[in-house]
Amino acid sequence: MGDLVLAVIRPMNIAHRMQRKFEPKWEGPYVVKDVYPSGAYRIISPDSEYCPPPVNGKFLKCYYA
Repeated sequence: MGDLVLAVIRPMNIAHRMQRKFEPKWEGPYVVKDVYPSGAYRIISPDSEYCPPPVNGKFLKCYYA
């Protein structure tokens, strides 16, 4: 907990599934707030306290500053 991570940007509908080559694929950094036994992570934005729904660990990667 407390680590910085990037979260993958997942398209929400079929119209946006075609990602362009130079569009960012990751967003963040986020701070890991909680880790659940199922492999899900609760992340928050360090600036605005924005808290998206829990994210599976396979959609996160470490952020190196």
